[in-house]
Amino acid sequence: IDSKKEAVVSTQSTGVLCPGFRVGFCTAPPELVAYMERHYSVAMLHSCNLSQRVAASFFESIGVEGFLEHTKQVTQYYKSQRDTIISALDKHMSDLGTWIVPEAGMFIWLKLNDVEDTSAFAKLAMDNGVAFVPGNSFAKGDVDSPYLRLAFSTVPQERLEEAVIRLSASIRQHIRDKIPERKAGSVLP
Repeated sequence: IDSKKEAVVSTQSTGVLCPGFRVGFCTAPPELVAYMERHYSVAMLHSCNLSQRVAASFFESIGVEGFLEHTKQVTQYYKSQRDTIISALDKHMSDLGTWIVPEAGMFIWLKLNDVEDTSAFAKLAMDNGVAFVPGNSFAKGDVDSPYLRLAFSTVPQERLEEAVIRLSASIRQHIRDKIPERKAGSVLP
């Protein structure tokens, strides 16, 4: 890329190096980079030097071709993880909510039926050995949300179905606990 002309490329390495690794980079015309540096200097006190050095060493050691191959491998890994958790969701939770199969990324968003606020059963889920991020964590203000975000990138593939089973059990328990009176012989989720 000829950064002396009109191209601006900005990206981050979270999904490529490892989940949660917060290092980004940009190439752009020098006057724009200078402007971005000024903005960055007041918007962020300091980025982690160790993370920057690890990322730089990684990119220097593998080169462009190595980076492209590494990216292919990471993409295949995330796709396999995604497919495993989607299969488990289809098998164990199709009656509890809806989701869209993501084309990329490390997360799946679920919208639950019969649950007004997913944060209301987050502790129950944790007690059952599974974690998620309630949808209201991404909302402005204190609002209820039937959404939750599941991460699948760091969970060993052989444990993804068990995690979905535990999440399903937590949701079903939460729904049962919300029912004020149970009629004899009623079928509960």
